[in-house]
Amino acid sequence: MERLRRQIPSEKKLLWEKKVVGTFDEFAGIVADNGIVYTVGKTMNNAPVTATDAATGDVIWQTPVGSCDSTPVISGNKIFVINCMWDDYKVKNVEKPVSNERVWCLNKNDGSIIWTDDKVLPEGVAGFSF
Repeated sequence: MERLRRQIPSEKKLLWEKKVVGTFDEFAGIVADNGIVYTVGKTMNNAPVTATDAATGDVIWQTPVGSCDSTPVISGNKIFVINCMWDDYKVKNVEKPVSNERVWCLNKNDGSIIWTDDKVLPEGVAGFSF
């Protein structure tokens, strides 16, 4: 821990700032790996997974993955996200997932889609994990 403290400068300087693409003023989550920051903007139907250079703030690639509400998961050269549609999103501020979710597996280097898989959840189940 002491070694880590020595690496963090006492005076912090903002290197760059970006607005995450999305319908809402929020995002699903951030993951960083090997100098690349991966984000998923929250939208109702076309959330992009975005890879951004951590040093410069330049966007490397963006891939839309539908409605997304999950923090990306990285494994090797793959990045995984889960999307799902929310039923009655604007009714009484109640969020309730519908029964289907889709898992997306993207190439971490260029954002290309490697595969997708639809998951059907049993009635009454709110979600699943990897």
